[in-house]
Amino acid sequence: MWPKHYRAARQVARCESDFRKWAENGQYHNVFQLSASWRAYFGVRDGQLWRGLYAAHAIYRADGFHWYQWECQPM
Repeated sequence: MWPKHYRAARQVARCESDFRKWAENGQYHNVFQLSASWRAYFGVRDGQLWRGLYAAHAIYRADGFHWYQWECQPM
């Protein structure tokens, strides 16, 4: 899913949730800490790792392959 951007995606996921699919921070949940509105849009339920990864990749791709939507940024 992240062939060219694997290292950056891994850095963001580690920073956002320490790779935990059950991670929560207020309205933000899942490995990439998706907001409640993004989870609803993509139909991501708590603990759904693959659907959460798909959603994060779709958001990343739609933003022109930038990490604008995330507080954590790759180095």
